[in-house]
Amino acid sequence: MSAVVIIACSKCGKQYKVPDTTVGSTVRCKGCGEGFVAETAQKSAPTPTVPTPAPTPAPNSANSDDDDEMDGKNYGVILEQDVLRCANCAKEMLNAKAIICVYCGFNSRTRTWNRTQKLVHKGLPDYLWWHFPAIASAIVVLLSLITLVVYFWKVGSWADANPNDTLPWILNALFCRIYMTIMVAWITWKLGVYAFNRFVYFPHPPEEEIVEK
Repeated sequence: MSAVVIIACSKCGKQYKVPDTTVGSTVRCKGCGEGFVAETAQKSAPTPTVPTPAPTPAPNSANSDDDDEMDGKNYGVILEQDVLRCANCAKEMLNAKAIICVYCGFNSRTRTWNRTQKLVHKGLPDYLWWHFPAIASAIVVLLSLITLVVYFWKVGSWADANPNDTLPWILNALFCRIYMTIMVAWITWKLGVYAFNRFVYFPHPPEEEIVEK
């Protein structure tokens, strides 16, 4: 029959009853959360068989938590090797779901280190220069659509007013109308997508790190 010993946390002094086989193992204190080596504070011999004592009053709710923690059956020993540690500095991670070490900044998912960067401040001129191509693209799209509308509106009357001229006849031909429509649609799509991506998905100029010499 194994004996029951009392161990105390070296950090906060909280005591626990555990089997004597726990002595020498590294355990974790439920009170302060620190790990410590289990050392015998007081050892008790195996409890002999004695007559059943008279029932005692039930403890109040204020002491129930302490009684559970002093009960050797309810106290679980957490071995030091079961604790999640950083793969870089070997220090304990914040919790079981933690990805980035709070001590060295190592990211266990990407296997990289997070570092502090000093970036160049971006002002209004930088934003205007960054969005200038998108603004120009939007203007070209607008002018292309206006040109297409005016073309379809005026080219027919122009060709009728000048039946002997070759240019109005060519511009009013079906193949020229199709070509103009396809060309304006292609320009509108390409430049419109570029302007939309720049305004919506990439509204900020690229970051520039300050290199200290």
